Amino acid sequence: MNADDKWLRCLAPRPAARMRLFSCPYAGAGTHAYGLLAAALPETVEPFAVRLPGRESRLDEPPMTNMRVLVEELADAIEARIDRPYALFGHSMGARMAFDLARALRARGARAPAALLVSGCAAPTAPPPARPVHALPDDRLVAELRHRNGVTDRVLDDPEARGLFLPALRADLTLAERYQYRPEPPLAVPIQAFHGTHDRWVSRADMVGWAAQTTRYFVITPVSGGHFFVHGLRARTLIGQAVGRMLAAAHRDAA
Repeated sequence: MNADDKWLRCLAPRPAARMRLFSCPYAGAGTHAYGLLAAALPETVEPFAVRLPGRESRLDEPPMTNMRVLVEELADAIEARIDRPYALFGHSMGARMAFDLARALRARGARAPAALLVSGCAAPTAPPPARPVHALPDDRLVAELRHRNGVTDRVLDDPEARGLFLPALRADLTLAERYQYRPEPPLAVPIQAFHGTHDRWVSRADMVGWAAQTTRYFVITPVSGGHFFVHGLRARTLIGQAVGRMLAAAHRDAA
């Protein structure tokens, strides 16, 4: 497995696609999390999911807890695949990962994304959580996960599965809860935000601050559902349509 394939999994190979979408995972997720979203994309878009260390084919690697280091390594892999218009997407923790990735690529002078799509995540300038959970003992962390309904009981009730899952999840929560915003000029990239109308963890008000991170346009779209609304059919349809519109516009501009 080369460095690019280590970090990126193509969810639906489309060699003739005119555009690409790179999706960053939420805490604890693997590349499978965006399989249904990939199916909702137009055939002109080739979908990739980011594969973080500590899970799936990278299970033997230690998970990462430093967002800056992670993003720089991820940028190395993505930079080789942006020979055509592309967009970045991320849900929850993945939204900030995608945001920092766009900044890292800008710092390298690389091609800018046609759009940044963020979902279920407070603006990067938001303060850290008042009650972080990444350092909780395993039993309390499991109880918190049950409360949040973000992980199936099948995983939490199986000691072997839980033992494989918790280290990566704990590292991801560390990434999210210790995230540090660095002041930089706004991106010259449109930002499309999605928020769950019944999300108990991230409100619409939490997300409007994303508008300050772009010199282009900002749109926020409500989607029925809780924090993991991104898995619903309505969300997949809306995100797929938004990606198609934004990347098609970028393709026309480049023609």
